[in-house]
Parts: sequence; structure tokens; C-alpha cells
Amino acid sequence: MNSAQLDLIEEDPEPGSASMDCPHCNGTGKIAARTMGERLKALRLTRGLTPTELAERTQGIVSASNINSIERQTNLNPKLDALRALANELDVKIGYLIDGEGDT
Repeated sequence: MNSAQLDLIEEDPEPGSASMDCPHCNGTGKIAARTMGERLKALRLTRGLTPTELAERTQGIVSASNINSIERQTNLNPKLDALRALANELDVKIGYLIDGEGDT
């Protein structure tokens, strides 16, 4: 993750800044997501990845359709190895991905 992406997630935005316009940040500069699917999608979009690109980065552990299912909340119990691979590729702790707790 580059420093600009970290700024989007971790710092409060300046009024009029690009992070104020982030649809996943509610104007705070921090990802505001209530569900695992919302957090996954927001993290993926913040990093500029499609589901297919993210799936490719997991080296076959997670498919694009599985990512879509998690994001749409039709798969509410993804396998632990899938969550580990997604958290690793998105550079967040698995706990944050699962329940929003802890640091990104």
C-alpha cells in the first residue's frame, strides 16, 4: 500500500480533499463499513482493484466470484484461508476484515 492510500484510510481529510469525496468514507477519510462485505469492497476499491485482479493476487486461493459473494453478503461464512489471503493482499489484519476491529 502506498502512502496516499494509507492517508485515505488513516487520516482525517482536509475539507475539499479527494478523500472527502470517497463514497466509502462518509466524509471522514476513514472507511465506514458495517459488514465484512462492505469492508472488503471498500478496501478493494480504495486500492483500485477489480474482483478479478484481487483474486489473481491471491494465487488461486480466492476466486473473483467468491469475492463478489462476500461483498454482496451471499457468502457470510468464507473459509479462513480465503480471509487470510484477502487480508494479506489488502494489507490489513484479518480481524479488521472480519469485524472492523483493530488497525487496518
